[in-house]
Amino acid sequence: MLIHKNPQLICQQINDDYFVCVNPLTKNGIKVISVTQKKILDLFETNIDTEEIAKMTGYEEEQIKKFATILSDKNIVNFSWKFEHDRREKEPAKLDIRIHTTDKCNLRCTYCYIQTKETNKDMDMETQDVLLENIRETVRSHNLKRVRLRFSWWEPTLVIDKRAEKLSVLQEDLKKMGCKLVVSLLTNGTLLDDKKIDLIKEKKRSIGISLDGIWEYQDKNRAYVHGKGSFDDIKGNIDNALKKWLRPGIMTVVSNENLDGLPALTEYLVSQNLHFRYSFIQGKENLDQQKTIEVMEKCYDILGNAIENGYSFSQYHKLCDLKFLQPYMKTCWSGLSGGWIYIDWWVFFCHTQFGQEGKEIGNIHNEKDLLAMVSRHNEQDESLSEECKTCEHHYVCTGWCPLEREWGKDPHCEIYKRLIPKVYTLLGKERLYNILLQEKNVLAKDISEIAQNIDFWSNTKIVPICSKDMLQKIQQQDLGMDYRAKIASQEGFWSMLEGLAFDKDRIRTQVFALVKEEIPIGIVSFVILPKIHIKNQQYFQKGQDGIKKIPAQEAYGWELPDFSIVVGWTKMIDNYRGKFVMQRLSLLEKILEKLKKEAPENTRIEIQAEGQMKSNKNDDSYISYDQLSLDKDMIGKNSKDSSSTVKFAKYLWLKQLDDIFGSRSLGPVFFQKIR
Repeated sequence: MLIHKNPQLICQQINDDYFVCVNPLTKNGIKVISVTQKKILDLFETNIDTEEIAKMTGYEEEQIKKFATILSDKNIVNFSWKFEHDRREKEPAKLDIRIHTTDKCNLRCTYCYIQTKETNKDMDMETQDVLLENIRETVRSHNLKRVRLRFSWWEPTLVIDKRAEKLSVLQEDLKKMGCKLVVSLLTNGTLLDDKKIDLIKEKKRSIGISLDGIWEYQDKNRAYVHGKGSFDDIKGNIDNALKKWLRPGIMTVVSNENLDGLPALTEYLVSQNLHFRYSFIQGKENLDQQKTIEVMEKCYDILGNAIENGYSFSQYHKLCDLKFLQPYMKTCWSGLSGGWIYIDWWVFFCHTQFGQEGKEIGNIHNEKDLLAMVSRHNEQDESLSEECKTCEHHYVCTGWCPLEREWGKDPHCEIYKRLIPKVYTLLGKERLYNILLQEKNVLAKDISEIAQNIDFWSNTKIVPICSKDMLQKIQQQDLGMDYRAKIASQEGFWSMLEGLAFDKDRIRTQVFALVKEEIPIGIVSFVILPKIHIKNQQYFQKGQDGIKKIPAQEAYGWELPDFSIVVGWTKMIDNYRGKFVMQRLSLLEKILEKLKKEAPENTRIEIQAEGQMKSNKNDDSYISYDQLSLDKDMIGKNSKDSSSTVKFAKYLWLKQLDDIFGSRSLGPVFFQKIR
């Protein structure tokens, strides 16, 4: 049997042991394979049949066929040589409109290409009403399932308050038609005050902020009208948004002016878990291409190191608007299902054409069907060179912007050719990291399967927290997190993303969210402490005149265990506190059963319920009852919120320690020695 290798396949070496292979013509067409498997894959293009390949490699022929079958799922190989060469979307399935709401702006960016920026005009309400009605008509005519509106250029936060309620009405109207409305706001971030943050959160809008660098790298490109730099204000507003659980995306224009500051910006964005996009300057400036490649490779090295600490590279970073795991006709939707609407009702292929006579492609007062208007002005292939059409990366960059091409290709072509393989390598590294993590930690994988097999109902399910995106959703719901659960590995702790294991050196945690219709409503966590950390735990013991701090060994009265299994932070949001009780009980019980079965000798279970004292920050080894902000009789009593924790401990027949309490809130402590 002959196996055929896809001639469009792109393979990049991740490290000494693994490759990533990508079929750019298939959605999510990515596989990580070993060096040995790569050698077999290369033999598939030599017209050698599977029987001979088996003899050459020492594998059984059936093993070779099985490997080929796995790869054929992504059309990396097939058995007939009939490869599907184009799965790109040719018919518009959505409407993507960008709306220029105002010509007012409080910044004067050096590279701004909006030619109407000095007119100081806003889109009037009549034009907005006509536009929103045309959107309804377009959805109705084409039975669209998704509409995306992006409010941008110049500074849309100047007029955000005027648009909010009418957009909410539009959203409800489209929902009745079976269409989802997604609204985003692209802003310079200088005017993002508490009122606007609250409004954006209330309406569930997304927001993108322009940030070109740290300190001077932002200030010299993006200054106020009178010359003052904008970094301090923007950084403060981003910090404030994060505190209020609004997480903006960051848009960075890469130019010669900010190249040197990109590595530091990358480190900042990674540390804050912010989604970000790096785009290359267009029009006015010729980038230093060699330096850009060198600096961008440094940035990708930073991202590569972050992947090793659980960073979700594929979710957080974009290079321009390139689609790496989804073949498209073009990277920009203009001319296919998208266009730009200026403040005075004229429609353009691109916002760079605002103010240019004769570049209008329609008028929303004269034509209601927006999709028909924008899609008949497709300028995609008219200026595309043969070199672009035959390039191995054509299905990723698609020749980029047709308005910016020189001699039929993007002026940044050489940059893309160097960076696209780098991105593929990091996508492969991320996949490899997750694969090896699962293989290495069988216990964590088994526990995840147990949790996800608990039968919840009403569109509710258990989801392991295995990404920073899910962690952010938890934080937005104010569900809290066990203090031992760390998002990134650090001294004494493995990342919570790596899951539970009986590790003699570090604390291991695993956290699950109870999710209803994609919104977290509850959380439960498990912790395994090794002896090296158990011995550092402290408790309080009740005495005649006060409480004294004692070490773990004295609290338990025997030799310290090698491991302690702890049911950590468990919480439901208020609306669901009394619901799913039996399912939650089953979840805790089954996971503990698995942990007890896998636990080594000399392991115990411990459950600490939250006490009446919310936070004990007293470092004294002895505290008299007079010094406590708590009545003596309330010591050792659980709080109302942790009554279910106490019931669960008693259900498992755990023993309560007499006159010994948790050091954080003076709550009761329960334990059971396993073996």
